[in-house]
Amino acid sequence: MSDALHRLGRDVVGPALVLQIRWALELQARLALRRMCFAAHDGWFLRALYDRLADGEAKVAPSCLVSLTDASAPIRLGLAAFRPSRAGVPTSLSAVLAAHGLDDEEVGQIVARAGYGDPARPLPEPWNDRGLHLLLDDPALVEIVAARGAVLSRTVVAEVGAEAGSRVGFVGFGFDTRVEEALTDALAPGLLVEHGLYLALLPPRDPSDVPPERRLGLLFDYRRPRGTAESAITQLAWLFSAACARGSDDVVALQAGILDAADRAPRGLVSLLDERPGVVGAIERLAYFPTKEEARALGALERRRTDAGPHDPVFERLARAWKGGLLVRVGGRPLCEAYYRYQRLRVSRRV
Repeated sequence: MSDALHRLGRDVVGPALVLQIRWALELQARLALRRMCFAAHDGWFLRALYDRLADGEAKVAPSCLVSLTDASAPIRLGLAAFRPSRAGVPTSLSAVLAAHGLDDEEVGQIVARAGYGDPARPLPEPWNDRGLHLLLDDPALVEIVAARGAVLSRTVVAEVGAEAGSRVGFVGFGFDTRVEEALTDALAPGLLVEHGLYLALLPPRDPSDVPPERRLGLLFDYRRPRGTAESAITQLAWLFSAACARGSDDVVALQAGILDAADRAPRGLVSLLDERPGVVGAIERLAYFPTKEEARALGALERRRTDAGPHDPVFERLARAWKGGLLVRVGGRPLCEAYYRYQRLRVSRRV
């Protein structure tokens, strides 16, 4: 099983991630970016690839891992950025608060005082619960989120560590404006997120929010003509996320294959027109025509991935920074023990 996952990492997942990082290196050199930022959780492995491929290259911008994830970004952006539903599946207020590190006793008292009712009841779809809107406008809850967002902002600025007037880049998986917007919002005046580079650039949730041209997609970009690559990438989105997780021997074998692909990769400028078709073709082949050995390995990896959720490293870090009433605990346990789902690429809608 480990051998099959190693080959998947070397021949399919690795070339895609390596091409993305080589592309980031080429772009940061051309634009004279001062930092390349990676979001916590998945980003730690992308950053390791960046540092590995940058070794020996001239004029390479230093990398940084920022304390922002798909779950923590709304804390920085405020309550308007909260998303109580994923992929059209209704959820509850208690689940939304837990996913964003807000299920402590202090927030529970605000919910009870607001007369919301049972926080475990399912939210309607679409999100049109009047009681929930009134709750999110509660000044006490707004103040708590703002205070925690301020802590997160100071943390992010210290992690980026660039000078005023500097331009930075962001490298991620799927297009989700929250993490990059939270990074932009958290940075000190004079710092600018110049470019966002994604494995797949999917349509924004709000059709009127057209992403600027500085956000680019590598394997799939919805602004380009569609093809089979769109469905293949969304089918295997979880695999790219799992490849950048921490944990089991299976994941370690997959990552070892990716590192082998990095060691074999050519150095220097990237020709996307020449290299992208081969990378996309390998993903499409795995998505539609996996071998029996590959299918068994993917099935085992998927089962283990869904059995245990990862710790959110941002909440773990912030739990040490929050003081007094801002130190959040969940049922007597530190907030860092709260879980959230793996960040995934979202299935794009045809527009």
